[in-house]
Amino acid sequence: MGAAVVSNTYANGVGVIVFDREITEIGEDAFYNRNYLKSISLPDSVTEIGYSAFYGCNSLTSITIPDSVTVIGGYAFYYC
Repeated sequence: MGAAVVSNTYANGVGVIVFDREITEIGEDAFYNRNYLKSISLPDSVTEIGYSAFYGCNSLTSITIPDSVTVIGGYAFYYC
């Protein structure tokens, strides 16, 4: 079972998503077609970005992927 989102707010004009525990993976289709996403900075604990995780997030203009990420699934950023 995945981590639950406990906060989805903005700080200094950047969306901030807070989970209920440390995450190591952005799961398959996690943010599929979420067109409100503008900028994402993944925490250093993330090691994997799943298949189609951000598929269709065409409003996404910036993403910070930490060096800890060793696997990026197919179509993870398709139509971004």
